[in-house]
Amino acid sequence: MKRYKMKINGQHYDTHVVEYSKLNARIIVNDVEYTIEFDKEEPAPKQQQIVLVNNTIPVAPEMKQAIGDSREVKAPIPGTIASINVKEGDIVKTGDLLFTLEAMKMESEICAPMDGTVDKIFVKDKASVQEGDVLLKLIS
Repeated sequence: MKRYKMKINGQHYDTHVVEYSKLNARIIVNDVEYTIEFDKEEPAPKQQQIVLVNNTIPVAPEMKQAIGDSREVKAPIPGTIASINVKEGDIVKTGDLLFTLEAMKMESEICAPMDGTVDKIFVKDKASVQEGDVLLKLIS
């Protein structure tokens, strides 16, 4: 079989593997023959498999205004009007807060989709609304 030249603790050894199996081996070290018995192999510990889990926190979808006649502001989802932040005759700018809508224990802001004047409010505070219900009408 194979020959090896080794240096162990500063001493040189000439080795020769004569026979090798799973259970033992016969080797010659500096012209002296040895039989080596191997311990039974312990099975390697199972490696834990790493699983990548997406732990991102779900984010509520962005509230988009449901606008039929670009002057009507509609409920984007079903819920309850938690607060009305404008009154008829108020002048609003794009992005101004009009209502707070509570749905599934979350509050969502409904903002003005355009500049204008609040013409008519069709809901009252604490009213239940369905998706698409007209909440107010703006005039330019």
